[in-house]
Amino acid sequence: MMHSSTTGTRTIAFVSNNCWSLYNFRKPLLLHFLRQGYRVVTIAAADEYASELTSIGCIFYPVEFRNSTISPVRDLRLFFVLREIYEKENPGIIFHYVTKPCIYGSFAAGILNIPSVSVITGLGYVFSGRKWIRKPVRFLFRRALVNARQVWFLNKENAHFFQQQGIIPSGKARILPGEGIDTQWFSPRPSLHPEDPFIFLMVSRLLWSKGLGIYVQAARILRGKGLKAEFRLLGKPEAGHPEAVSQEQIMAWENDKILVNLGFTNDVRKDLAEADCLVLPTYYEEGIPRTLLEACSMEIPCITTDQTGSHSVIEDQVNGLLCKSKDPEDLAQKMITMMGMDEHKRKEMGRNGREKMISEFDLSRVTGIYQEIVSQYFAG
Repeated sequence: MMHSSTTGTRTIAFVSNNCWSLYNFRKPLLLHFLRQGYRVVTIAAADEYASELTSIGCIFYPVEFRNSTISPVRDLRLFFVLREIYEKENPGIIFHYVTKPCIYGSFAAGILNIPSVSVITGLGYVFSGRKWIRKPVRFLFRRALVNARQVWFLNKENAHFFQQQGIIPSGKARILPGEGIDTQWFSPRPSLHPEDPFIFLMVSRLLWSKGLGIYVQAARILRGKGLKAEFRLLGKPEAGHPEAVSQEQIMAWENDKILVNLGFTNDVRKDLAEADCLVLPTYYEEGIPRTLLEACSMEIPCITTDQTGSHSVIEDQVNGLLCKSKDPEDLAQKMITMMGMDEHKRKEMGRNGREKMISEFDLSRVTGIYQEIVSQYFAG
């Protein structure tokens, strides 16, 4: 069914739980549709990136999402707020990201008969955190995703999980090659730092489940062995998240001379270029960890957990090393292996990583998938 906006303009809506992720992960996608003359409506919780979205030409509606809590009253209000915006803007298609937009946005779009796509960027906290939260979330997903035309996943395991749980029929699922990586923007740079010390870098949201504690324990093991290495951390604080690592804890690690805390940056390329190896010992329910894509695209070998999402990007001994989940001893061993590796071998791992990004995860592939479905819902 062709759905065209009553305003006479072509409108696409993108709904996520914060502006930061819309801008940082999907800016090239938003620009792609803006350049084609679409009205691009973005709906998310307001943060410092709201002005960035409007500055590139998007229309922005602030809506509060609290992704890690369930409150029937607040969630019902969220449904009505979204329905009101959808009714006003009448988009030709809506893309929903992460749990609450996918659930309440899909309900609202379904009632108004507006085509929508749900993008499951990872199972995240609601499927790996407190057990009591899982059942109601599955029930809500099952009901809500009836309204979605397609449900997109970043890895096969998550798609299989949703089908196995009876949340969606198999015909609705589609696997995206991650969120796509701009391999031109994330391109190799010559390293400017001297050969010693060896620099490990962890880039992630500051959550325990991203493996930050495991990284610190592994760093302590390497220190105990007298190995000359620096352990850097670049991370986005997650105030209010149930698994947030406090700033006090990070300062304590800094004071112990275990970590070098780089804070948070809008452009990770300089810090990535200085690193010899990226480390992500995550046990979070990942979709595709973006930081692995960025590092590989810049020819930096990685060490990450042998788990869903991560092993879609890193092949053991090819473009990095895989470690066991929640095992600081094993991570430390992999870090020692990486440090002791012949430089030629490490550089080869880096080149393999970039080749994989270009052939499998390049942004153009992802944009093409979005373009294909958008074209179905807009005539001409």
